[in-house]
Amino acid sequence: FDLAWLPGGTKLLTASGDTTVHLWDVVGGASLASFRAHSGSVKSVDVKADESAVFVSGGRDGSVMVWDTRCSTRGSQHKPVNTIALAHKKTDPSHASGGRKRRRGHRANPPQKTMVDSQHSVTAVLFHGSNKLASSGAADGTVKLWDLRRTYTHCLNGTPLPWHTFAQTGDLARPFGFTCLASDPFQSC
Repeated sequence: FDLAWLPGGTKLLTASGDTTVHLWDVVGGASLASFRAHSGSVKSVDVKADESAVFVSGGRDGSVMVWDTRCSTRGSQHKPVNTIALAHKKTDPSHASGGRKRRRGHRANPPQKTMVDSQHSVTAVLFHGSNKLASSGAADGTVKLWDLRRTYTHCLNGTPLPWHTFAQTGDLARPFGFTCLASDPFQSC
């Protein structure tokens, strides 16, 4: 679904529908490593500009995973060094009350039910400077910035909190997702 060149132009990363990211030697045409931790198609991949051993992947399973090719291996199996699970999780406000009328003495705002389906897919990931990462979702209409100095692997209540969220504006019947993210060479925005 996506690819990213490593500095030097002889290696690249590919994101695939078989839930893997592969590191390829373009000159030799061989796969150098396979990275498997997503439970759905990997939709996007990006390499950190100032550290070519670090890359990020985003997938249909709703996870954003940060990888370092120098560590986290068990045999030949690489593991992500940071995972943001359900980065673009949606909640369905129509399920908030359970379809029942509010009765006296009951909480006015019960917790919202989490929707777990293809709508929480991460469609694009992009490093932004040394410590930030941007991600976009398939249907939540947001771009989220994550601070990589934090760990998101074990979040309270299963809800990761981004450093900042940019939501779609306007009068839309439903939000639409983004399929691609790009930044200027100076990463000024």
